[in-house]
Amino acid sequence: MINKPKIIKLNIEPDLDFRLIAIATSMNDYNLSWKINKSLDISLQRDEELLVELENSKEKKAFSLYRCCENSNGLRYVLVANKSENGLLLRDLPNIDFFLKISGEIYDNEENEIVSAIKNTEGIMIAYVLTKELLPNTQHKKFFTVFSTF
Repeated sequence: MINKPKIIKLNIEPDLDFRLIAIATSMNDYNLSWKINKSLDISLQRDEELLVELENSKEKKAFSLYRCCENSNGLRYVLVANKSENGLLLRDLPNIDFFLKISGEIYDNEENEIVSAIKNTEGIMIAYVLTKELLPNTQHKKFFTVFSTF
């Protein structure tokens, strides 16, 4: 009698090595980046657009992207639009216009100060830290894939 090998499936979800702030605003991308630069004393600069192939579509969609290399506290910032002419980066968050990704070693008190500064920026309606618990399960893989690439 031949013993069948045991199959063990591991469901490992990658750790977030970044923080993501969801932002709702009526401002366009360059005005928002300018105001965030002033509020956080950083230097976001326009970069090549983020090209993503959305579900149920063979064509890639372009989303505006702004970057700030390491600043004085060792953090890196990336501002990316959630909306393009043809779709949403995260379709389950249609009321969110932009995401601010913060990479590097960030402490909770720093995160709170950043979110507070963004919330107090003129023209921003809402800003909050987006956690995986706030995302529907269907969006987790896409979330990690998209935001881990830049």
